[in-house]
Amino acid sequence: MTEDKFWEIIGQSQAGHDANAQIKALEKILWGLGTDEVAAFDRIFTQLLIKSYTWDLWGAAYIIDGGCSDDGFEYFRRGLIASGREKFEKALENPESLADWTEPDEVENEGIKYVSYKVYEEKSGGGKMPDDGLRYPSNPSGEPWEEDNDDLERRFPALWAKFSS
Repeated sequence: MTEDKFWEIIGQSQAGHDANAQIKALEKILWGLGTDEVAAFDRIFTQLLIKSYTWDLWGAAYIIDGGCSDDGFEYFRRGLIASGREKFEKALENPESLADWTEPDEVENEGIKYVSYKVYEEKSGGGKMPDDGLRYPSNPSGEPWEEDNDDLERRFPALWAKFSS
């Protein structure tokens, strides 16, 4: 599976801002693929999660949601991927682009990552998703931010203006 095919599948699964509807649509699409393709889809998803593990995106998520734990940041990045290639790539390039289209808790989609595991397990008769060998780095990439001063406001003025209260 190519990254282009991955993004095509994500696009086909989109259902507005309805995370549950997107999960159901993605499950149906993945059921039409072989187990090797489902595993490849999951691998690309994981690669994109790692790629988006940045301090800048975490800072954006923190502002948008009024705080953001480790798990919350994971679910935010899953939802960002589920939002499609264009929004994902723009957000990686410039997290301020999120101010143009998102609202608090709108991006998060915890369950989207579990779909490939579920489909793989069911299609393979109980087999587990192959270990892709990918591991998260110990820290996000980029420059860390501080939540106790004006660091986030200074770095992300558009997000701060829209979401801080």
